[in-house]
Amino acid sequence: PIEELYFDYAILPGKEAIDHLDLLVTAFPKTLIDSYVRVLEGAGFVPVALELESQAISHSLWGGEDGAFIFVDLGATRTSSMIVVDGSLVFTISIPIGGFEFNRAIAKHLNVSDEEARKMKVVAGLSRQYKDGLVSEALTPLVSALSDELKKQITFYREHSAHRHGMPADISAIVLSGGDANLTGLTNYLSFTLGKEVKLGNPLSILLRQKKFVPPFPKNKSLKYTTAIGSALRGAGL
Repeated sequence: PIEELYFDYAILPGKEAIDHLDLLVTAFPKTLIDSYVRVLEGAGFVPVALELESQAISHSLWGGEDGAFIFVDLGATRTSSMIVVDGSLVFTISIPIGGFEFNRAIAKHLNVSDEEARKMKVVAGLSRQYKDGLVSEALTPLVSALSDELKKQITFYREHSAHRHGMPADISAIVLSGGDANLTGLTNYLSFTLGKEVKLGNPLSILLRQKKFVPPFPKNKSLKYTTAIGSALRGAGL
């Protein structure tokens, strides 16, 4: 029911249509939002804005380029994926594939502990040179499933791009973030299977354009903080 929701909207940029506007609408239950605000205020913080994780991610990864992009944030328990066109969020989905599942797959395949599996994942990734390729063998089904999901999103976009005025006809590139985006060989694997440019994002790009800003960690480490950086940029008005 509308009275039980907080909602907001933004008019999406693009060529003007005669009979309608394209909007991005966000809605959440008041009970959920109120609980977040109580916790934040109870901890001594002053809430400035609440937004979707996907909005924060797209804010930190979009560098102002024209075109349609899929931003993929590989988290510990799931992967968030979103299609962004000229900086505007047009589609989001959550995929139940994440770093913990990568660890479990390696642990099961090589009969090692989860912690040992995590270390192997960091060292080997999809390299077939490590442990006779057993780590890569364990990860490939999951990475293949991720690739299949992204193929569906590319197809979805191609079939629906005509519904929004001025939309590019196809996805330009896939941009990865999140802690497991650094997985060795992942960008090459996805680029080959998707037939698209796949690259690591840079959540610090907007901050690096500010004078006298020195990142407190290297670019590859910043990928795991993409969502937090995006929300901070919103709060700072950048």
